[in-house]
Amino acid sequence: MGGGSVTSTTVSVDGASTDGGGGAAPVVAAVQPTRSLLDRSFPQEVWRRGEPSRRLEMSHVLIPRTLSMDALEQRYRRYVLLATAVGDGEESVTPTALLAALEERCSVVASEVVIEVACPPHDLWLTFSTEEKCTDVPFSSMKFKCCRRWIQFTRWSRFIRAEPGALEYRCKLSFEGLPNQSWTTELVKAVLKDLGGELIEILPPTNRHELEVMAWLRDPFYVGKLVTIEIPEPTLFNKQPESMDEYEAMQFDLGDYGPSSPKKKRTLLYPVLCHMKEVIDRGPLLAEDLPAEWLPAEGEHLSRKHIFKTKLGKIDGTGESEAV
Repeated sequence: MGGGSVTSTTVSVDGASTDGGGGAAPVVAAVQPTRSLLDRSFPQEVWRRGEPSRRLEMSHVLIPRTLSMDALEQRYRRYVLLATAVGDGEESVTPTALLAALEERCSVVASEVVIEVACPPHDLWLTFSTEEKCTDVPFSSMKFKCCRRWIQFTRWSRFIRAEPGALEYRCKLSFEGLPNQSWTTELVKAVLKDLGGELIEILPPTNRHELEVMAWLRDPFYVGKLVTIEIPEPTLFNKQPESMDEYEAMQFDLGDYGPSSPKKKRTLLYPVLCHMKEVIDRGPLLAEDLPAEWLPAEGEHLSRKHIFKTKLGKIDGTGESEAV
């Protein structure tokens, strides 16, 4: 009665236990080791998500230009060279071998350059610590061999591996039902980017029903009449509320979702009507089997403007929506 006693219990994997205090020990179920996801399979599953045979052959994405991109381009133009091994030799040029050749031929020491494997058609990427060395080395282009192959140096350029493209169509379109928290220039740019376009300007809104924009588009046909906007739920932290007001605010933010699950990233899906109102078209005529006399003369200026009637609450092409 006067004092408590501590009893130690050892639980074995098979459920047997030893009670240091005597008496019958509780039987504890054995803890099964976590099974690897790679060990799990379902014979009835015909395909696997991400399987090459089920993926698109090609995707086309548009990324916006940013200040950091401009800064990197300027730095690469000043400090980066690309080396190409020329010739039919099968031996690959390694960064170590090229560094040794540069030390011998161009008096470049290891502290002045970082050499990495590059993406074809070039073999190696050289980042110099000084602009002077980056300027001097190209004078040795095709004047020495490394690993039995001639080495050609070229300045970095953003046109490497690129071909000319264009956003050809200047369009006026509107988004009906766009989430209110996304009525910002940054997020509208993100929406247009995924639709293959770039924002020109957001027109001053007259209401909270629709947001009109002017944009360059790669292809107006690519823009869906109904667009699903998906926004990730915010990351939530296990911070304890310090007051009742803070607790109520946290409950409001959590709603029915709660913290992000480790198995998936929760998002909110918003259905948004996208109305195409105007298109400045400089592309070829969309017509088939026209008589020769109806075809435009060679070199004729084909710029034209299409205006479409749209109606709020109606999907383009249904109801009263039609071309003017």
